[in-house]
Amino acid sequence: MDSEHVQVKREVSTSEASILSGLSQGYITSLLRQGKLDGRREGSQWLVDRDALERYLGTDAPIDRQYRYAWHLVLRAQRACQQGTPTEAASLYLEAIARYDQWPPLSVYEGALARNNLASIYLKEHRYSEAEALLKEALTTTEQHADHYHSLLVAVLMHLVAVYTHQERFAEAEIGVRRLLEIREQVLGPEHPLMASIFERIGQAYETQALYEQAEACYKRALLLAEQGADQATVADLLSNLAMYFLQRGNAVEAEPLLERLVPLAEQLPDVVYTEDVVTMLTVLSTSYSEQGQNSEAEPLLRQALQIAERRWGSEHQRLKSTLTVLSHLLLLQERHAEAEPLLLRALAITERERGSDHLEVAALLYGLVQLYNAQNRYREAETLYRRARSIEEQEAMPEQTDAVTLLNQVAARYIARGQYPEAEPLLKRALVLLEQTEGLEQPLAAAVYQNLAELCARQEQYAEAEPFMQRALALFPHVLSPTHPKLVAMLYRLAQIYSDQEKYEEAEPLFQRVLALMQERLGADHLRVALLKGELAQIYKAQGRYAEAEPLMKHVLTIAEAEQELGLDPLTVATILSDLALLCLLQGKEAEGLTFSQRALEIRAKGLGLDPTDPLVLFKHALEQGGAASSDVLKSRRRTVD
Repeated sequence: MDSEHVQVKREVSTSEASILSGLSQGYITSLLRQGKLDGRREGSQWLVDRDALERYLGTDAPIDRQYRYAWHLVLRAQRACQQGTPTEAASLYLEAIARYDQWPPLSVYEGALARNNLASIYLKEHRYSEAEALLKEALTTTEQHADHYHSLLVAVLMHLVAVYTHQERFAEAEIGVRRLLEIREQVLGPEHPLMASIFERIGQAYETQALYEQAEACYKRALLLAEQGADQATVADLLSNLAMYFLQRGNAVEAEPLLERLVPLAEQLPDVVYTEDVVTMLTVLSTSYSEQGQNSEAEPLLRQALQIAERRWGSEHQRLKSTLTVLSHLLLLQERHAEAEPLLLRALAITERERGSDHLEVAALLYGLVQLYNAQNRYREAETLYRRARSIEEQEAMPEQTDAVTLLNQVAARYIARGQYPEAEPLLKRALVLLEQTEGLEQPLAAAVYQNLAELCARQEQYAEAEPFMQRALALFPHVLSPTHPKLVAMLYRLAQIYSDQEKYEEAEPLFQRVLALMQERLGADHLRVALLKGELAQIYKAQGRYAEAEPLMKHVLTIAEAEQELGLDPLTVATILSDLALLCLLQGKEAEGLTFSQRALEIRAKGLGLDPTDPLVLFKHALEQGGAASSDVLKSRRRTVD
């Protein structure tokens, strides 16, 4: 018997048909009753033939019907993004674009909007060439109607700038930013405080291209505009960034007055980051003076840094240790031993409490006291401290080598810590030559020299050179250190950072995971330092587009940070973690959840700054901040994008 082919109809309820078409259930029922749409009644319910519904809305339908349906496709695509299904959203946007392209004069805005939104999906998926093509088409139409489509034109340009920046096409990105500047000037006026963020971005584009004169002019213009009405935090950010910019270029004359203006703001604002900026820059500035033999200029800067830190954190906080140490060394150079001693003793007490009594940093401070006591003829005290320092080094598996190599390595380490990189390099190279002459390149001291060479290169962003030095050090240390020794863990962590800074994420990831496992075993899963390590691993995942893996890590970081907040952790640290989570959710199309995290971050920041979170301008600034490159350089790492 011949079999007959039976075609099964695709049927949907009127509510499902309404969701698919954008037509109301009542209207669909009316069409069914009039026979204008195929379907059948089943009991009290109508079932709609889906193929018939698609024909009703197809390209042969009247234009007005198609136009309404195309807009419904855009709305469905937006909902799909919110629900975390970007593939479905992209398909809907493509269908909407195909329909809008049939009636160019009628759908300028809608077609450009659909292209912009689809490009944003492609951007998240790193499909830059496809995103660029869509954005250029959208830009052509929106620029022809710029008077009416300001907001959409800004969105298109922002996405284009992102495309160019991701591809390191900085000259084209600069053109886009300048176009944004023109549009903002038309809407806000050229002297509006909110224009400061645009000039800051232009300055960053110039600086990336080593056009420092133009960058400096833009940074100064940004600061000038912000001072005409922006909030104190924005002014502080711009003052800090510009001061650091000058210090990075050795221009202390320009940096110092900016620092003087920043100090009172830093002490007024609740965010400790500004105090950290001030203390860091005052220390760097004092070092530059002391290197030139201008100790009388260096000392008051260090004392000012110490006073600011004490007012913010108290007299025994671990953040005072660096300033106390640098100031004491400056006094020792001038043989002012009585003044240096109490500072060194404070630094020692803080370090022992923070690091433990057997840490190498304790040994370094003990050697400073040994030097001081010898100069005062207090030999018995000096000998006692020297023996203790040597004992710590032996426990750290650093057996005695030639005095010359040890001294060269220790002095070089001090130079590196102070940012005096040109002075450190020849010392370390000389140490390697001496080790080679004594056949000591396989000994633990050689590992310490290689480690310092790696750190020297990494701090100067010479990551390709740093990598083999750190690998060599790691190859030597296991002979004298256990696999879980803190020094070995610290080196693994530094190598992971070096890989990450080179975007070698596949090499960085297993090292971060290994360090995380060791630290978790040592400190527990709920320790803040362990949580912050998870945050760094999450950044590795995010950089590779592995957002779903990054998200739970960041949520764990948030849980620990919120618990630590009750014990005194800065609330703005929690706000930063919330902002990172918001971005992760948005990158996955989870807009509702992302906006919830973003709103929580906004409320914390607004509370900390005494602002109203319902103010539209506050919301606008906060949204820009979500778009907010770190460097191993101590100054560059502290500069922030100001929006």
